Amino acid sequence: MRVFKPTYKDRLGNKRELRKWWIELTDHLETIRRFAAFSDKALSEALGRQIERLVACRIAGQQPGPDLSRWLEAVPNKLRMHLGSIGLLDRTRAAAGKALSEHVADFEKSLLAKGSTTGYARQTAGRVKRLFERCRFTTWTDIPSPENHKCLSNQDVTENGKTNLAEKFSLILAEHPELEQIVLAWANLSVEIRRIIGKIIETNE
Repeated sequence: MRVFKPTYKDRLGNKRELRKWWIELTDHLETIRRFAAFSDKALSEALGRQIERLVACRIAGQQPGPDLSRWLEAVPNKLRMHLGSIGLLDRTRAAAGKALSEHVADFEKSLLAKGSTTGYARQTAGRVKRLFERCRFTTWTDIPSPENHKCLSNQDVTENGKTNLAEKFSLILAEHPELEQIVLAWANLSVEIRRIIGKIIETNE
């Protein structure tokens, strides 16, 4: 990785540096990529290290871990989508920072596009939205992964005494089985989310 400031010539022919630092690195396809960073060099280097971690995950064929996923949620959407466009993130991960409420809104639009009535689309999407609100899920990475989820396990509470979110999610689905197909229909918008939710439902049967 290289962190540098590009130069240019002004109208008088004098050599000038850009205000921001840039990152140059080689991606998983051995293609040299450049990314605009920050005016602070240390922050730019930190950004470069995170992108290098994404490259390493891509080369190893692994998904970004929890820490890297949380970082992806916080980065500007423009950068996240650029990472997706060059293949460092799949479509789901590129949309990691998109709020679940926005995904549900897209789901409602997709129902209308398929010919559902306005009332049905609104009601169905509303049920999914309320489910996520009750579980306090705001982005798709909040949804518990199969690896971390043990439905109805002995560990009923977290350290702060609150109900485990993964268990709460399963309990709500158990209380309202009609939500199962609705949630899975919504999850069709993302293969990864469908896999996760499907695994949770499977362990609840």
